Amino acid sequence: MWDDVIIGTGNKGNSAVLVFAIEGEHSISENSVSYWISGLYLDTGMVIFKSTDEGRQLNEFVKEKAHIDQVRPWLDHLVLQYIDKDRLKNRIDHAIARAFEEGSEHRANRIREALGLGSRFHIVKHNT
Repeated sequence: MWDDVIIGTGNKGNSAVLVFAIEGEHSISENSVSYWISGLYLDTGMVIFKSTDEGRQLNEFVKEKAHIDQVRPWLDHLVLQYIDKDRLKNRIDHAIARAFEEGSEHRANRIREALGLGSRFHIVKHNT
């Protein structure tokens, strides 16, 4: 969840608490040695050790009480800079599949509505 990208080395710790100083809805948590971030680009997670340049920069955002809209582009850039290419491809493939499934379900719901069937019927997927 948080280890798609790891910036720095060491023991990241066993738990972290939400960073309330960053305004807006986000999933940035911290402990004494690292930041844990989830829900980034393509639903990627990341750990940033505070002893790194990136950790110090994130600490500055926290001190400034920056809004997540200011921080997120910087975090997404880090994801794209550091993510393993195979992991990125996997994330892209997953996003495409999820978008296709959501689109198919949306289309099925529209057809059911047009036929007056409402939500009484559900699509059942069978793995073959």
